[in-house]
Amino acid sequence: MYFENDTGELGWIINKNYWRNGFAYEAAKALIYYTKTKIKVNHFLAHCDTENIASYKVMEKLGMSRTGEWGGRRNKSASEDSSEYRYELHL
Repeated sequence: MYFENDTGELGWIINKNYWRNGFAYEAAKALIYYTKTKIKVNHFLAHCDTENIASYKVMEKLGMSRTGEWGGRRNKSASEDSSEYRYELHL
């Protein structure tokens, strides 16, 4: 988690061998809870490629809402630019 201006920015990278086990969700949920109760942060952001269905499903499961979309993102394994979603959570 990264903090800027009283906002926590969430992100995750999960080894492919461990996909679909709920690790990103559980870790993000614990970080949100900890930072809300101990650090008093109530605003969270996360970003992902629009093609990364698993990541935006995690964000939605966390209760985050999609608040933006823009182009110009280049995934390191892609040869073309794609779009990015921004999600936010206000507690």
